[in-house]
Amino acid sequence: MKIYPKSQDNRVAEVDFLRGIAIICMVVFHWYYLLDIKTGSSTTSTVLIGGMGQIARVLFIFLVGVSVALSKQKSVEKKEKYLRRQGKRVLYLFGYGFLVILVTMYFYPDRYVRFGILQYMGFALLLLSLFSYNMKPGSCMWGVPLILGFVMYMVYVSVRDKVSGNVFEQFLLGARPDYRTMDIFPVCRYFWLSSLGLLVGSLLFKGGKGKYGSLGLENNVLSGSIVWLGKYSLEIYLFHFVVIYVLQMKIR
Repeated sequence: MKIYPKSQDNRVAEVDFLRGIAIICMVVFHWYYLLDIKTGSSTTSTVLIGGMGQIARVLFIFLVGVSVALSKQKSVEKKEKYLRRQGKRVLYLFGYGFLVILVTMYFYPDRYVRFGILQYMGFALLLLSLFSYNMKPGSCMWGVPLILGFVMYMVYVSVRDKVSGNVFEQFLLGARPDYRTMDIFPVCRYFWLSSLGLLVGSLLFKGGKGKYGSLGLENNVLSGSIVWLGKYSLEIYLFHFVVIYVLQMKIR
């Protein structure tokens, strides 16, 4: 049973490989993040573990845009059907994001997630799908979301030091929340990166395939394993938190 409307056919191994790298970095980072909460240590502040967390964030956010570009290229149906399909994916992401809120609220009520990566991805997917559905291959319009993203980032810079209790300022603009939270992904802070992914995806791929051939990553045991992880990155994301929590309780 699929938990997300995605196709396992005609996938791009290089994109799944990057997703696999992101999911590995995320799991390692969250292992130490939950351990820090439990023991009062600060391992996630180290260059290695903190860097892995940053790599995971950057890759996941960037690949939102790449995925939209690929989805648009593979789309042969009418524009309205393309938007409905993307809208269905947005609803899935928001739905699973709400599930993450409930789970983190149960385990960590003092710092649960309010607007995490899934909520951000749903919002970015919606915006980028609206931008891209009428764009033609090779059009300079693929760069317009990136320009908007830079403008949004400047808005974020102007408010990032402000402490606010307003969810609009927290989730959209990027003001600092007046409560503790495990993570937060303001739209204005990260949308430029997803827009960059959209532009790069439109330049490197055509018809949902790489313009310059495949690297054959799926044919190697190690890289193929990472590609496999990338194919199921959402499923792993949804379950990894509880698995880590239970494992750490067992080995305490």
